Amino acid sequence: MVIIAGYSTDMDRFLAKNQGLVSRFPNEILFEDYSLEEMVLIFKGMLKKGNLQLAEDAEEALAELIDVKRKEDGFGNARGVRNIFDAVQKQKNVRLHRMLMENGTFSAESAQFIVKEDIEAIW
Repeated sequence: MVIIAGYSTDMDRFLAKNQGLVSRFPNEILFEDYSLEEMVLIFKGMLKKGNLQLAEDAEEALAELIDVKRKEDGFGNARGVRNIFDAVQKQKNVRLHRMLMENGTFSAESAQFIVKEDIEAIW
C-alpha cells in the first residue's frame, strides 16, 4: 500500500506527470480544510498543552490573523496553525525579555498568557 498526500491541485499536477500514475492510485479521499473556528480551537488546544492561556483581548486578533494567513499559498491547515503558534510564542518570549530588561523581572502571569501584542507582532 502506498499513500500519497497533498493539496488537490498539486496532486493533479503530480499525477499528470506520468500517464500511468492515475491508474495506480485509483482511490482518492478528500478532506475539507478546517474552518476558521476549528483552527482557533486547534490553537487553543496547543495553548492548553503548553499550559498557556489566551488573554481575552487577544482572541479576536488571533482569529483575524488565522483568517488572513489561511488564505496564503502553502498555509497547510493545522500545520499552518502550528507555525502561527510557534511564531506567537517567540513573540511572547521577546515581550518577556523586554520586560526583564526594562524592569529586571516579569510576573508568572505574564509568562502564562499570550496577549494581543504577541499576536499582532507577527503580522
